[in-house]
Amino acid sequence: MNYLKRLAYSVAVLGVTTVSVWASSQDQIRVSGALATDVQTITIEEIEAIGLTTISASSPSDASKRSFSGVWLDDFVAAYGADTVASIRFTAIDYYQVTFDRAEWERSKILLATRENGKVLEFETRGPMRVIVDDYDPNDELHQELTPKWIWMITEITFND
Repeated sequence: MNYLKRLAYSVAVLGVTTVSVWASSQDQIRVSGALATDVQTITIEEIEAIGLTTISASSPSDASKRSFSGVWLDDFVAAYGADTVASIRFTAIDYYQVTFDRAEWERSKILLATRENGKVLEFETRGPMRVIVDDYDPNDELHQELTPKWIWMITEITFND
């Protein structure tokens, strides 16, 4: 995410003014760590090229079902991570971080959403990428454990051995 978007977020958080920031499939996310290639950034378009999947899902904060499209986390790790990847850390625009270990993405279907209702996720819709747990059930113990990991506005991804 570029400097302008970070600035817009900072301004919006401080309540100084409202700034519209538009996203595109060319938005870049920084990647680092145990990678299969030497890339340092990837675009939403490149991520979607792995294989776009669309699901209908609700979230812990909103029970209404919406259409989300993106790539499965296990497919994303297979495409960009080294064979030794044991966990993956996501960092949001506000530096909030969550880590998923391999067991979590093998037990749950975790979607890295890049679109909502067919439109590229924008700043206003928590883009450019967010985590969605498929078939979210608030009564499921595993889903309860994953609730704090519903990160959005992802700007950086680190692959860990």
